Amino acid sequence: MRYGYQHIDEGVYMTMGWLMDNGKRIYVDFFEHKPPGIAAIAAILLNLSGASLETARISIALIQMMNTLLVFELARRLHDEGTGLLAAALYVPFEIASDGVWFVTEPFLVLFSTAGFLLILSYETHKNNLKLALAGTLFGVATIFKQYGILFFIAALAFTIYISRLKRESTKPIIYLPLGFFAAILPMVVYFTSNGSLSNFIFAVVTYNLLPATLSNPPQPITEYFNILFPILSAILLIPPGIYLEYTKDKKVSLLLFLWLIAGLTLFFPRPGLFKLQVLNPLLALFSANFLISLCKLPLFRFGWSVPIFIVYLLLMPANVTYECYSVPDGGLAATIDYIQNHTDPHEKIFLFPFTMQYYFYAKREPATRYLWVAQWSTEAQKDEMLTVLVANPPKYVIYDSTCVIHKCRDGSPLEYAREISDFIVANYVVEKNFTIYGGAYNAYIMVLRNESNSGS
Repeated sequence: MRYGYQHIDEGVYMTMGWLMDNGKRIYVDFFEHKPPGIAAIAAILLNLSGASLETARISIALIQMMNTLLVFELARRLHDEGTGLLAAALYVPFEIASDGVWFVTEPFLVLFSTAGFLLILSYETHKNNLKLALAGTLFGVATIFKQYGILFFIAALAFTIYISRLKRESTKPIIYLPLGFFAAILPMVVYFTSNGSLSNFIFAVVTYNLLPATLSNPPQPITEYFNILFPILSAILLIPPGIYLEYTKDKKVSLLLFLWLIAGLTLFFPRPGLFKLQVLNPLLALFSANFLISLCKLPLFRFGWSVPIFIVYLLLMPANVTYECYSVPDGGLAATIDYIQNHTDPHEKIFLFPFTMQYYFYAKREPATRYLWVAQWSTEAQKDEMLTVLVANPPKYVIYDSTCVIHKCRDGSPLEYAREISDFIVANYVVEKNFTIYGGAYNAYIMVLRNESNSGS
């Protein structure tokens, strides 16, 4: 943990929290293509313990502990306590292998959506309108952390309507499910409407993610898909037999699990990512545990084909995460911070481009007044103001984080600010040091650039 925030999204979320804690308004003073839930948690953590990586990681450890208990309860309710214990035991390495230790949105999405699905299962056996309302609220909270949570809500709603019609029951009580959902997200919508940022919020969390890949994200190198091919493939191999085993036990439950699965798979589009596998891990742990229990109960010749699939899955997940973690050859962010602290004049201003770098340095107790920066999604006025400052009094150093520019700044985006500032940097600065921070498909890097006309120190 001494190397600080190695995942770019952690820097984004903690910076958002830092901004909110300092009175800045999300989607007004700064932008990001995520709902505000994770930033609110980051702001709370900053108030509790200051700029502490340990606190952020401990909070995720606690969330994952609750997720593990939910996986246990899911498998126990569908099968028995032994299956629940095995599923919980498998869930932990699955999460570690899919980057579940980072302060990102996926663990929160898993927490609230899994709890919501458990309530839906409980409602099917013991009708209670309060359960539906609470389930809807949980899906709403999941959506506040990651916009894809609404797809889990739609899956639960479709399942509940189908089962009610199948049993020829009244569908009127189902209204409690959307009521709970909207009760959770309505305060957020009202807040953004009141400060005039609702359109910005909708663009950031909805429209942006529906844009063609050439606008919302650059075309992905084929190696990006190879990077996660094996764990995704091994997960897919588990899915059909896993659904089949559940189908033979309870057709209605298998339908809910299938809809849950489809909703989770949407997170891999338009851009894949190993850490997104976390949203499927509760199901994969359930399926894997069910496999092993079935192998103990049934003749080997009937389910023997599942053994090599399961072994391949267990082997490839850790192998992949090893590749991910050890593809950082130069110490990345830590090396950049150490270089700035040891090789630059502390009285010189530094421009952080884009703003996700802010928290990396703030976490090291660097004086915040030393840095100039703009929000990741800046308004046109903010971009023009910063460009004016840069032209009038160029800082000696620029720290340029290519990962953010790769992911966030694309031609055609109404909120793009990168091109003009990038052109200014290219024209006035030279590269002094280059640090690779992520080997992966992008081979992303951080550059420390120096203004040659400002060489007084």
